[in-house]
Amino acid sequence: LFGITIFTFNAFAAFSGQFMYNDFYMTLFNVIFTVLTPFVIGAFDRDVDREMAYRYPIMYRQGQRNDYFSLFAISGWIFTAAYQAGVIMTFILVGCGSTVVNRRAGQPFTMWETGVLMFSCVVVTVHLEVVQIQEQWTWLHHVSIWVSQLVWWLFLLAFGAFPLSFSTSLYDLFLGIVAASPQYWLYLIVVPLACQLPDFFVRAVRRHVWPDDHHILMELQLKERREKRDRLRAAGKGGGPPSETEEEQDPQAVVLRVFNGEHPSGFVAPYTADSRFYKLPPGAVNSGPSA
Repeated sequence: LFGITIFTFNAFAAFSGQFMYNDFYMTLFNVIFTVLTPFVIGAFDRDVDREMAYRYPIMYRQGQRNDYFSLFAISGWIFTAAYQAGVIMTFILVGCGSTVVNRRAGQPFTMWETGVLMFSCVVVTVHLEVVQIQEQWTWLHHVSIWVSQLVWWLFLLAFGAFPLSFSTSLYDLFLGIVAASPQYWLYLIVVPLACQLPDFFVRAVRRHVWPDDHHILMELQLKERREKRDRLRAAGKGGGPPSETEEEQDPQAVVLRVFNGEHPSGFVAPYTADSRFYKLPPGAVNSGPSA
């Protein structure tokens, strides 16, 4: 998305090398403003809990089928980025033309002001895209997504406060010009939403009509959590101990069934049952070949 906006603007500028982003924050896009979110998702993202993955190893088939890195999936991401870049460029280049006045003093939009607005829309849009695809949330996900966007505006405030010889085109740009424009804040809401709405409806329809394996298991996991919560509430009102299933009483039973060959064909249990990760007692796993 970010690269498409740069290329498209250069096409409008007849590939003269003119750019509308400041060199400093353009360099920091991947280094500062969007680096934390992929790191947190890569480290902590999961579709369902570990116990649910043990019970339904069919989820591993998504990786075997290469569902997330197939030509169809990559083409979909490219199309989404092209659509979002087109929406951002259309809104901003048309709505922030050189003849559009955005302040009471009568000054029209400048190129650097337009660049800050476009960059802000790109930063918000890419993080809202992460919000759509994120399945399970922790406080680290919230920090990475919302703080990363906050860092962008803090950078504008801090960098614009430096002397003109250092901050150049960003000198007092945000606080003195951009932040005082109602159109900036309006576009910051309307443009990212316009970018996300088609993708939101496509994902919603697909999840209800053609759900993936992990979508079904996520609904099953949510149903089990609700049932467990209801049992605990009922037990609390009745004064008796809560009833639990065998798997809730002993989560290792699920692991034992996997290593003892009761898993579907085509699934290879990760690593070995002797690993301390599973905390299985010695001799609990059959020594014979798995079915």
